[in-house]
Amino acid sequence: MNVERPVVEQQHVYGERERMHRGGPSPVGMWFSAFAIGAAVGGVLGLLYAPRRGREIRATLFETLPGQGVSPEFRARVARTLAAGGTSPGQMSAQAQRELDELRSQAYNKISDARLRAKIMRKEAELRYLKGKEKLREEVEP
Repeated sequence: MNVERPVVEQQHVYGERERMHRGGPSPVGMWFSAFAIGAAVGGVLGLLYAPRRGREIRATLFETLPGQGVSPEFRARVARTLAAGGTSPGQMSAQAQRELDELRSQAYNKISDARLRAKIMRKEAELRYLKGKEKLREEVEP
């Protein structure tokens, strides 16, 4: 009886290897599949049971969350400008893009200046260190 038992275990191990080579389900693949199916089902259920349209929900969120999205003051300014009739939405968009580019350029210049100042400060600190080291060497060596 002792001789048959190892043979059965070897067949079982061989069966597992054979199943893996045949492309049987792997634990990672099964987990990923379950996750994807769950996400899809959750998304569909979320869309079906949503109380309002996305536009209405976003508007409510922007009103209730301060500092998020477009401020009411900016919306009022845009509405006044459009009501005055002097500027088209396309012109306003172009102006906003120009202002954004200008702000980006200013930020880049300030960052470059800060990096340069940091480099200068680092070199000055190295110089003070070397001067102090030289002064100690002169005091120690008569």
